[in-house]
Amino acid sequence: MMGMKGGHLRFRRGETGIDFKCAADDSTKACVDALLPLVDKLLQAR
Repeated sequence: MMGMKGGHLRFRRGETGIDFKCAADDSTKACVDALLPLVDKLLQAR
């Protein structure tokens, strides 16, 4: 939704995906840093 604060990142690989909503007061870097371990686990699950 336009005007909402906080990043929203969506990743999909095949039938598996992550839909990640960051806190409004988090920087993009902090959000991505929190998401990277989850993406790593997703990639290792194959």
